[in-house]
Amino acid sequence: MKYVLVSGGVVSGLGKGVTASSIGVILKHCGHRVTSIKIDPYLNTDAGTMSPFEHGEVFVLDDGGEVDLDLGNYERFLDVTLTRDNNLTTGKVYQGVIERERRGDYLGKTVQVVPHVTDAIQEWIERVAHIPVDGRDGPADVCVIELGGTVGDIESMPFIEALRQFQFKVGPGNFCCVHVSLVPVLGVVGEQKTKPTQHSVAVLRSLGLSPHLLACRSQEPLSDAVREKLALFCQVPANHVLNMFDVSNIWHVPLVLEAQGAHESVCNILRLGGSSNMNLTGWRTTLAERWDGLAVSLKIAMVGKYTGLSDAYLSVLKALQHACLAINRRLEVQWIEASDLEDPGKGHKSKAHEEAWARLKSADGILVPGGFGTRGVEGKVLAAHYARTANKPYLGICLGMQIAVIEFARNVLGLADANSAEFDAATPTPVVVFMPEGSTTHKGGTMRLGTRRTILETVDCVSAKLYQADRYVDERHRHRYEVNPTMVAALEERGLRFVGKDETGQRMEILELAGHVFYVASQFHPEFKSRPNRPSALFLGLLMEEELSTQGARDQRIAARRERVRKRWQALHGGAETPDGAAPGDAKAGQTHLQQLEQSRQRLARAREGAEQEATAVSLAGVRREDERRTLIESKKQALVGTLRTESRDSAGAVATLTAHWAQLMDIEVPQDLQQALQAQQAKCEVVLGRKGAIIEAARNILKAQDDEYVATLRAQAEDVDTLLTCMASQVAALDKQRATEATHMSSAYRQAHQSAARSSKAEMEALLEARSASEQAYIDRVIATSEESQNTLQEQRTADAEEFKVLKRRLEEQLHSLEAEAGIMRATYQVNTEKLVYNCRVLGERAQESAAVLSQQKRRLARQRDVLSGIKQRYAEAERRSAEENLRTTDEYRRTSSALTDLQDKFRRFQEADVAKRGAVCSLKTAELEALGRQLLDADRFVHERQLGWSWRPPQEPTSPRGAAAAQPALVRGQLVMAPESADAERRWDSLQRVDVQGQVVCEQLIHRELCLLMDSCKGSSALCA
Repeated sequence: MKYVLVSGGVVSGLGKGVTASSIGVILKHCGHRVTSIKIDPYLNTDAGTMSPFEHGEVFVLDDGGEVDLDLGNYERFLDVTLTRDNNLTTGKVYQGVIERERRGDYLGKTVQVVPHVTDAIQEWIERVAHIPVDGRDGPADVCVIELGGTVGDIESMPFIEALRQFQFKVGPGNFCCVHVSLVPVLGVVGEQKTKPTQHSVAVLRSLGLSPHLLACRSQEPLSDAVREKLALFCQVPANHVLNMFDVSNIWHVPLVLEAQGAHESVCNILRLGGSSNMNLTGWRTTLAERWDGLAVSLKIAMVGKYTGLSDAYLSVLKALQHACLAINRRLEVQWIEASDLEDPGKGHKSKAHEEAWARLKSADGILVPGGFGTRGVEGKVLAAHYARTANKPYLGICLGMQIAVIEFARNVLGLADANSAEFDAATPTPVVVFMPEGSTTHKGGTMRLGTRRTILETVDCVSAKLYQADRYVDERHRHRYEVNPTMVAALEERGLRFVGKDETGQRMEILELAGHVFYVASQFHPEFKSRPNRPSALFLGLLMEEELSTQGARDQRIAARRERVRKRWQALHGGAETPDGAAPGDAKAGQTHLQQLEQSRQRLARAREGAEQEATAVSLAGVRREDERRTLIESKKQALVGTLRTESRDSAGAVATLTAHWAQLMDIEVPQDLQQALQAQQAKCEVVLGRKGAIIEAARNILKAQDDEYVATLRAQAEDVDTLLTCMASQVAALDKQRATEATHMSSAYRQAHQSAARSSKAEMEALLEARSASEQAYIDRVIATSEESQNTLQEQRTADAEEFKVLKRRLEEQLHSLEAEAGIMRATYQVNTEKLVYNCRVLGERAQESAAVLSQQKRRLARQRDVLSGIKQRYAEAERRSAEENLRTTDEYRRTSSALTDLQDKFRRFQEADVAKRGAVCSLKTAELEALGRQLLDADRFVHERQLGWSWRPPQEPTSPRGAAAAQPALVRGQLVMAPESADAERRWDSLQRVDVQGQVVCEQLIHRELCLLMDSCKGSSALCA
């Protein structure tokens, strides 16, 4: 399987889909089977829930897949039928990976983008690439992969990584990368800028993908300097820089690729053959050039709600184009916003409203495509009403069919409140209802999708005749609402025929309006199966009915005018007397005049038939002469080709001999210079053979040019005959017009002079017919003479061809002699080269022996070095082992030390807590002891003073008066004892008491200091023990 990757850079919307489709076309015309895959990096599972304004239309496949619109391009370009798996999205990939993870397929591994998501992408591509899509058994030869978005987007990174790995997985000869980029032109400078493409390629290369070909989009063809610059900075050959400039229609894109040799480049990269057999002549004549040559236009009004983006109705536009190609008409689409047709109210009409109605009325046909939502629905109903009442061709698709039913129910059945449950859930008259199998909670993938069978109720209907089927048709669907089955009987009773139903007979598929020129609508989407060579039947019917209705209306007007003239003639020339007093013989004269006119018309018709027969005879004679000439030319071709093949076979004998000898000498190592000499001789032989091939091709081109010239002559003669027939038809029309004019302008005065005018008119008519017959006979004689001249010219051309063949044969003989001489020189050169080869082989043998001796010495030295290296490796391994053991021991010791340190820290913390508690208890005890000791000292002091000195204890008193305060000032306060000396003896006693008191204080301080020292020593001992 071969793979072609098409990526894009700079901006989106460059036409990667058209480029991928065109590459598929050229590969298909090279004889290879092609399939396609589109990668969309968005997280949506499919395109079914995306807005047409953001992503274009949703294309529906046979299996019900809602996919990107590029798959529609693939199907139309390659004429294949794809599946939903041909559209790969990020949502599908992640959904599959998550489902596999939930099932346990990854065996407990950590699921990551690389490798699990990238592997899933590669497996998807390989699996889908082997699915046949062209109706034949077996996989395709080439798979074209389009990577959506632009290079560098974060959402496309997993796909780029997967494709980077994929290119190595499939091998270099099986993968080709084509990068589509933009070469803009700045308005001020007017120069083609290559920097965006350079940066885009640099980003792609940084991600691991190197493009083999560049497809550069531009408005005008690239200059040679720009092409060389891109080749230099993007590291691709200059002939691999393809220019995708703007063309008149997308069918020219494969022709642009062919002109630049893209088919040869791709086939060489993928190692495929068939590039020399590619022929796009049919593609050019039947599609690209034919579309450009269409002159007569048809106006089709497209009434929709997404008219701001043409990609929203891409398949509808393509189906219209295919139908126009079938009837040789140029398509002119009148885009009409449905909401502009609605009455704006307020007593005035806007400019957009008036322009929309003007475009609708000027169109040759009206088409209402599918859609969703309430916006613009009333405008579509008005468009359907106008088409029905104005006898304008109308085609409704999906929603367009439901719109036709709503309009008919409102304006024919008189149900003013008729509506669809989609637009008004509370409508009292729902003529369109929700399908019972649909989902009201989920929108994605819940509609009626894919190809479904529609059973035709009768063959006497427009749809059966267009499809050329009498039982059923298969078309693709996409809808969740349907016509209310309970309203079908009432609708059919008033003339709305449902000629197609589903297999159950309960779901309406096709409707037609009886008595209308073309009023057809379908619940399915016929545009999805339209192809350039097989246009959709309903679209073809819309355009053909418009053309036929134009001619049919003209014929009806002429027939009605004729009937009115006849009736008026009979009323004016009846057997009874008229008020003017006209004679009854006037009726007979009028009938005679009509008979003469009829005879003149029949004579002209016979002359026309005779001219047609003569032209047919001339054409048959030309065809016979052409067959004879072709037979003669073909025989000469075969003889010439046989001669050239024989001569080529003889001259190729030398090359075959050289090749055989070369194969025998391949076992001997030949010097490089001798190899180059032999290759040069072989290349020279190939050049000679190539010259012969060029001569054969030139002869074929000469014969083809002569054939084309003769065919052009026959076509010119046929055009002359067609011109003659057209002239005759215009003369018949002029006679009919003259007769109608005469009958219309008959008056009372004209009736009185009618007989004389009829006789003169008869004579003039006979003279005119004789003159025209003579001119026609003269023209036929000229045609015959021209045919004879053509035959003489053909005979002269045959003579000239024979002379040219003689000259060509003589030239070939001369070239054959020169080739024989060159072959003799080559044989002599070969003998010399053979002798040189034998000598060189002998020298090479001696050198080989010397090299073998040197090589053996080097091998022994290498063996010794290998032994030394193995010893070093062993010592290094032993050192590593000891180092590892030492590391293990160190690790264990460190672990034990860390554990012991942790235990010590825990013990210290517990000891600190216990010590703090102990110190608190000791301090509390000491404090209580000191307080008790203080109280004992006070009690002892009071006892001593009371017993030995006879003093009394009294608490201090507050002075009651200033005088008392003054009297109390000399009192001596000591603790809580208040003493007042009264004599000298008392003073002495007081002094001794003070000394005793001081000694008691010193003793108390010493006791307190000692206790504090003991407490501090105990604390220090506890701290040391903790440390």
